[in-house]
Amino acid sequence: VQNDWLSYYLLWFSNDGGQSWTSKTTAKGKEIACDHAQLASLDSTGKLWATWEQGGQIWVNRTTTSDAAWGTPFVLPAASSVDGDDVSSLIAFGGNKIGLLWSDQDASADRFAIHTDGQPDTTWSAAETALSGSGVADDHINLKTDASGRVFAVVKTSTDPQITFLV
Repeated sequence: VQNDWLSYYLLWFSNDGGQSWTSKTTAKGKEIACDHAQLASLDSTGKLWATWEQGGQIWVNRTTTSDAAWGTPFVLPAASSVDGDDVSSLIAFGGNKIGLLWSDQDASADRFAIHTDGQPDTTWSAAETALSGSGVADDHINLKTDASGRVFAVVKTSTDPQITFLV
């Protein structure tokens, strides 16, 4: 659907390895929560990126030649095995980067990796630990960015306080 001031995208996603599909609609350039922190973000080259946890791994995919043409999903190279209840989230930031934050309950940490637009799709920075400690990695993540390119995260923990703000 398209009008004069805003383009919308209909996204299809699967929670079961492609056996069934669900759709969501999002505005171009905005993040969308698909299900259990499966998010999509549009990078500076026009690729739409998505992430999710499946089978104890953090998965990533992106569009290729059009918004309807998706590549082959791949495991995030920077991520180790995670718990089946862990989540991940993406955000475009800094003009030419995609950031991915994921919880890792097995290691009691929230981790962050960066992809620079134009690099091979499977090229990501090494994982950075954004937060660590007993009970800090829970399954709620929200990401935002500002005009200067800083990334802000609000994460739920199993500790007191339960909500933690990260920059």
